Amino acid sequence: MYSRFSQIFYGLLIVVFDLSINHFDVLPDWLGFALVASGCGGLAHANKQFAYGSLVGWLRAAISFAEYFVTDNSAIFLGYLEFPVDAALNWYMLGGIAALATRLHCPDLALRAQYRRLAYLVIAGAGFVLNQMATVFPESLTLSAAVVLAGAGFILYLMILHLIYRSRRELTESLTDWYRPASGMADQPLSAP
Repeated sequence: MYSRFSQIFYGLLIVVFDLSINHFDVLPDWLGFALVASGCGGLAHANKQFAYGSLVGWLRAAISFAEYFVTDNSAIFLGYLEFPVDAALNWYMLGGIAALATRLHCPDLALRAQYRRLAYLVIAGAGFVLNQMATVFPESLTLSAAVVLAGAGFILYLMILHLIYRSRRELTESLTDWYRPASGMADQPLSAP
C-alpha cells in the first residue's frame, strides 16, 4: 500500500511541477498521470473508487500523450476533455482515500479527502468557466480572477499532495495494526474489520 500511495504522490508531483530544459519536457505530464493510474490500480482491491481512478488516470495519461502529436483543432478538443477527466481522476482518487480512511478508522484523513475533492471541483470548475467566458469579461477582471484561481489551485494541489503523503504513512500503519499475520488473516483480502 505504501508503494502505491508513493506512485500517486510522485505522479501528481510530476504533473504539478513542470521541468523543461530548452522547451523539452523532462518529466512529461503523461508519465505523472500514468504513475497516478498505476498507484490507483494497485489500491483497487481496497476500494472501487481507486479502480475508477485508475481507469480515468490511464485515460488522462493518453490525452496528455496525444497532445504531443495533435493539430490545432484536435488540441482544442483535447483541451475540452482535460477538465472533466482531471475532475473525475481527483474525485475518484480522493474518494478512494476517504473510503479507505473511514474503513481503517482515520476520520481526520477521510474528512480532509472529502473537503479536498469538493474544493478541487469548485476551483477547477471556476477555472473552466472563466476560460470559456474570457472573451465576455474585461481583460483586467479575467486576469485577476485567473491569478486568484491559479494561486488557489496551486495551494490546493499542495494540500492534496500533503494528504497523500499523510495517507501513505497513516493508512499503511493503520492497516498494519489491523491486518496482522498472527491473527491468521494474512491471506485474506482487505475487507471491513
